[in-house]
Amino acid sequence: MRTLIILVGLPFSKKDSYCKKLDKSYTVISREVSRGHLYGYDKETNTMREMEISRDMNFRLKKAYLSGLDIVHNATNCGNTVIDRLIAECPAEYEIRVKFFDCSLLRAILLNYWEYFMRGKWIPLYVLLALKGGYDTIDKERYRNLNNELGIAQQHY
Repeated sequence: MRTLIILVGLPFSKKDSYCKKLDKSYTVISREVSRGHLYGYDKETNTMREMEISRDMNFRLKKAYLSGLDIVHNATNCGNTVIDRLIAECPAEYEIRVKFFDCSLLRAILLNYWEYFMRGKWIPLYVLLALKGGYDTIDKERYRNLNNELGIAQQHY
């Protein structure tokens, strides 16, 4: 049986570290990868680019399904609607896991500054605030039974 793992959390919540520890057979689909593919990693972003990035991620996800690959969907700006859509559109032969990565806003802001000083990458603070607000509204209980059935523990940082 193939697996779809949906990672949900703020930037800097260790989702990427989790992906690096996984078996290399997993295909990682993330905004960062799509952004780099479409525009380069150092480019500024805007609403139109983010919409194109979402389309690219959806294309890559469907291609991975058709190829029968194990998939990790690294979803930073994810909410109940997006999680539910990913679950609904997933082929029946896939086992689905939802993994949450809790991260304080203070930690995300501090690591954002660190990333800026070390690599020149910056996420505007209003974007981090909006992402945190969206993450906090996710009904994690809704997916707990799914996760408990699959033996997944929620991450706290």
